[in-house]
Amino acid sequence: MTSKLGRKGRIALVVLAIFAAQLGAWYAYRHVEGQRAAQGDVTGLVYDRVEGGARGLDAPLQSSDGKPVTLRSRIGEPLLVHFWATWCGPCRAELPKFVQLARERRIRVLLVSVDEGWPVVRLFFDGNVPADVVLDQGGATSRLFGVSTLPDTYLLARDGRPTVRFHGPRDWSQPNVQKELDGLLTEAGRIE
Repeated sequence: MTSKLGRKGRIALVVLAIFAAQLGAWYAYRHVEGQRAAQGDVTGLVYDRVEGGARGLDAPLQSSDGKPVTLRSRIGEPLLVHFWATWCGPCRAELPKFVQLARERRIRVLLVSVDEGWPVVRLFFDGNVPADVVLDQGGATSRLFGVSTLPDTYLLARDGRPTVRFHGPRDWSQPNVQKELDGLLTEAGRIE
């Protein structure tokens, strides 16, 4: 009987540790968002500069028709690589405005789903998956980029080098966001 109590106690301790870790992650997220709100930059284009060479250009991605795709095949002009998932609430809210921005402003994008497979992605798009959507099945590309939260977006320069990282969701329809993004695209080598 004592061994059962010991086992139950260990299980309870593991469950408590998992709960504490999730609570800590939630607190950290709220803290960061609180700081952004205090700075008055909730809708602004908050980003980090990225240093270093190209990465993940040859990692395997898959198009909706099952063909292999790589980032290397998409470079030549600046490219926004947007990591998202159908199960991610902020991703679901952000994606329509992100896609609309790309279409209206003729910005090259690659929407990298980190979902388990195509069935959920096809269902998300009611069977009409846009050509810019690819699947990172197995997560090789997202690991090479260091994706830790979703959504996560990188701006790649013409040579494929990541220059900017946008953590978390944005309201891409805001004029101030679009103006700042235009400047970043020009820095990355956009040809007008």
